[in-house]
Amino acid sequence: MSIEEVLIVRLNGVLYAINTQNVKSILRVSEITKVPFASNMVRGLVALEGSITTVYDFGSLVNNKQIDIGNLKSRLIVLYYKGLNLSLLIEETVNNIVVDTQKIEYIEDGDDPVVALYKEQNEIIQIISLDKLFAKIFNPKLTMQVVRDRYDLSNKAEEGTNFLTYKRYIKFFMNKELYAIAIDNVQEIITTPEKFTPVSKESDIIKGLMTLRGELLLVIDLRHFYKFKPSKTARNQIVIARFHGHIIGLLVDEIVDILDIASEELDKMPTNFEDEKISWIAKVNDEIISILGDTVIKNFIDEYRHLLRNVSEQEQVKSDSYLYEAVIFKLNGEFFGLQIDIVSEILDYRYITPIYNVSSYVLGIVSIRGQVIPLISMKRFIGLEEKNDIQKSKILVCQMDGRDVGFIVDDIYDVMFIKDSMVQKNKSKEKEKIFDDVIDLGKNIVLMINSQALIESIKNNS
Repeated sequence: MSIEEVLIVRLNGVLYAINTQNVKSILRVSEITKVPFASNMVRGLVALEGSITTVYDFGSLVNNKQIDIGNLKSRLIVLYYKGLNLSLLIEETVNNIVVDTQKIEYIEDGDDPVVALYKEQNEIIQIISLDKLFAKIFNPKLTMQVVRDRYDLSNKAEEGTNFLTYKRYIKFFMNKELYAIAIDNVQEIITTPEKFTPVSKESDIIKGLMTLRGELLLVIDLRHFYKFKPSKTARNQIVIARFHGHIIGLLVDEIVDILDIASEELDKMPTNFEDEKISWIAKVNDEIISILGDTVIKNFIDEYRHLLRNVSEQEQVKSDSYLYEAVIFKLNGEFFGLQIDIVSEILDYRYITPIYNVSSYVLGIVSIRGQVIPLISMKRFIGLEEKNDIQKSKILVCQMDGRDVGFIVDDIYDVMFIKDSMVQKNKSKEKEKIFDDVIDLGKNIVLMINSQALIESIKNNS
């Protein structure tokens, strides 16, 4: 261990030294983003020079006592260590000194991070080995990088827009082109039935009629409407659009994602553009997305009103009411659900930055529009085996106790309203803390996860 110059720091009245070869800079403590479920050695994350850097607590690493972050003398020491930028939260920095190597007394004490003693002006300074200091948490394969979400609009905010107005959309493919519809106009998304009941002497864009929970639903082939050649695949889905008390099905190639788009990202199309088939164009991370406005749905309803069912009238006489809306997802071929009121968005898998000394079900962190959130394996959390390729999975971003948490699931099966007649109460005593209702979908059985129990369980296990 070659030491020529060291940085002296103070912790609980004791002096320690760090080799300045690893020290990049010393900074005042800026805002630190806490990482849920992390050990007391990890204080959080900070953005330094365009990178996300992990902040480790020097006090916890040395003597298991956290440093008071409110202390005005506390500092962040930015280190370059084994190819990584790391930060140490320090109680107080003293000064730099050039050491006389002949005065260094090396000691051997197993895993203790103090590897040598040095006497300077009647003070004993304990020299720290970063290898041993980070031994509990450092993994040589660890790679840190800035993770930019595909829909990150933070650059515009940094340019002076303090408050952006976002609206949520469902994004889908038609003929390999991207389209989106406001989620406010969407009641649910369903799979395509094998057959439709044809409607005679009507427009070519009408796919036909289908039965949805005992009611007839008119389905429009949106691909015909936009003059695309329809392709029949297992990924075809129907968006149930709702407008002024009526619902109508819109058949598309494939639902891709749920995303937020800032109003500043929307370019209004001319009023007479292609009979108002497209209301806005959005450019999100180099993707061009055509936005369907209310006009398209309104025109469908006006033209085919005689074939539509009026939702508001029928709901008044329904004895079988809706209980809640749920996201149904798959884990190892089995079906599970979460009430949609805690689900913020659904994302494709993206690169995960690992963190250490956390619960086994925490896979790491991801950045979503500049916000760092923890990512949990839903399988590990409920005790299932990890089987499928994680890179083909989906991320459910959920609001849990005031913070966002991501859950990795195999695939999204559906978003639907749950009715009284579909529900059986879970009688299993072993899992009743996590699982609530059992939903009968006919061919499939869905175990509903109790949202509040999930939150409490994560708290208790973190």
